[in-house]
Amino acid sequence: LFSPVDACNNSWCGLMRFVGLAVALAAGASTAMAQAPSATFLSPSGGQRGSTVDVTINGGSLIGASAVWTDLPITATIPAEIPNNGKEAGKVVVRMQIPADATVGIGGLRVVTPKGISNLRLFMIDDLQPVAENGTNKALAQAQKLELPCVVTGTMEAESWDFYKFSVQAGQRITVEAVARRLGSKHDPAIRLLDLAGK
Repeated sequence: LFSPVDACNNSWCGLMRFVGLAVALAAGASTAMAQAPSATFLSPSGGQRGSTVDVTINGGSLIGASAVWTDLPITATIPAEIPNNGKEAGKVVVRMQIPADATVGIGGLRVVTPKGISNLRLFMIDDLQPVAENGTNKALAQAQKLELPCVVTGTMEAESWDFYKFSVQAGQRITVEAVARRLGSKHDPAIRLLDLAGK
């Protein structure tokens, strides 16, 4: 940034050198921050206790992912046998081994790479059988059949519908709950319960 000098004894030159060093350090820090790993969402974002789940962490700058930090009572590893796992910037697959006696609840995950540690994303340990959304249930006629009790894992696009169907007995009570905001999602879902006539 500045012309070299043989000798400099005045405070101005010292200040210029200090400012030049500060600018260089700031530029280096900015570059490092731009390359830091990030995690945008998990798929799936939950798993049943007593099971092993492969979770795809989507994000950026995830090449070289070597470990996962978590406060959950699970074992999280990055399986090398999955082709290109840890070699893609946009995603990495983490294998979650959830003990059968794990407490139901929500905890955090962070991905560790040579360029730093990612932001925190949330993962839920559940006691219900998981069912993956089939992706074709966008109309009432294509409603996905569920066997209760269960938990559905999937994603929903903005301003769209996902339809599900299940059988119940007369007088039977059920609970339907959407876990979205508690997992860090901005999604604000609405749930409608319809009869066979769609009313």
